[in-house]
Amino acid sequence: MVYLQRSLAAIDRFIRTTLRVPFRLHVRYKRIVSPTAPTYVMIHGLADTGNLWRPVINMLPDNVNYIVLDLLGHGDSRHFLGQVYRSDYQARNVLATCLTLGCIGPYTFIGHSFGSIVAIKCAKQYPNTKRLILCSPPLYTRSISDRRLDLNDTESILFEIYRQSLKHPKGTVAIYNLINALHLGGPSKTALRKETFWAFRETLYSGIMNQKAADDLKRLKLPIDIIYGKLDPLIISKNITAIAEHRPNIKVKATLSDHALRSPMVKAIKNVLANSN
Repeated sequence: MVYLQRSLAAIDRFIRTTLRVPFRLHVRYKRIVSPTAPTYVMIHGLADTGNLWRPVINMLPDNVNYIVLDLLGHGDSRHFLGQVYRSDYQARNVLATCLTLGCIGPYTFIGHSFGSIVAIKCAKQYPNTKRLILCSPPLYTRSISDRRLDLNDTESILFEIYRQSLKHPKGTVAIYNLINALHLGGPSKTALRKETFWAFRETLYSGIMNQKAADDLKRLKLPIDIIYGKLDPLIISKNITAIAEHRPNIKVKATLSDHALRSPMVKAIKNVLANSN
């Protein structure tokens, strides 16, 4: 029996990583009114779940579709031991799941934190994308191979913190548990455990630290709204400003908030939705 399970796992790993067949993700919330209706796809961030988007769902008009997912390795979607947590692969999973539900768009992708990076990849891969709404996007330009610590460079300090969190799983899980206990994580509880740390590690390393989202954003021509908190320690505001400069399709809104999806950010999302309909 053990041999059979290992053989099946090896076959599945080959299908997913070598043949790149996407996963169908867990759909936490959905409303499908028509295959061609405007469709809002909401994508959560690292160590989170689709529960994050409950305050936003109620803002949407009655004549649109919405799909709220758990990313691979998060929530009730599958947790897979393999190199499949890059943002481009997560985007393929998101698109495959949405298309399987019969929705062809136009799509508006709303992402939070790492979900923003996935949303950018979705827009890059799927031509029938109408708009991007990016909340707390961790847009970094530093090379992952540059391991020098520069105390005058916020991005360098963040990368060192990330590296240390990857080296110390127990401590990282404990910090997340403390965030939950103090109710600092926003509307949904962070979901990091010893059993899910693999997905956390691979997502942080290959999806956030090793990214090209800033370059992708510069090439996209569709309307893009970036919303971030002025008190967010994970955001490099100068990177966002540089991306938006001389690009009239990109609008930036800074709120009095931190990284979590709190009331000021939710209000900003509501304003964007009202002006885009």
